[in-house]
Amino acid sequence: MEPKKDIFEQWADERAKKPWIIRKLRFIPLWWNHEGKYYHKMFRTGVKNLIYWFPIIWKDRNWDSHYIFEIMKHKLSSQADYIGRRDFHTRAQQDARRMRLCVKLMGLVQEEFYSSEYSDYHKTKHWFEPVPGDERLSSWESRLL
Repeated sequence: MEPKKDIFEQWADERAKKPWIIRKLRFIPLWWNHEGKYYHKMFRTGVKNLIYWFPIIWKDRNWDSHYIFEIMKHKLSSQADYIGRRDFHTRAQQDARRMRLCVKLMGLVQEEFYSSEYSDYHKTKHWFEPVPGDERLSSWESRLL
């Protein structure tokens, strides 16, 4: 006598009897109820994102940190506007202000505002000395004070 099949084996047998195309077509209503009915909105958002990001990506180059700051500034300012406008969580306005502050600080780093700040703390003496054997050339010398 054959042992009794459990519920999973029964399900597998019933599933195997149906053609694969019928099995796939049964998922269309499930897909439509969860994702498909929003597909036009996702498509529209995708097109808007392409238009929004195209100028930034077009100007992007790999040889300098300036461009990654441009991308991050663009993203953070957009996210700060969205979070500040929607105000979904209790600290949304504070988070938006912090994001805008980060955008301003990235702009200062890009403009090299902080690049010479180290000279306030780093004292060095610089001078030129003639190169021995060639009177036309000089070498640059420096010493930490």
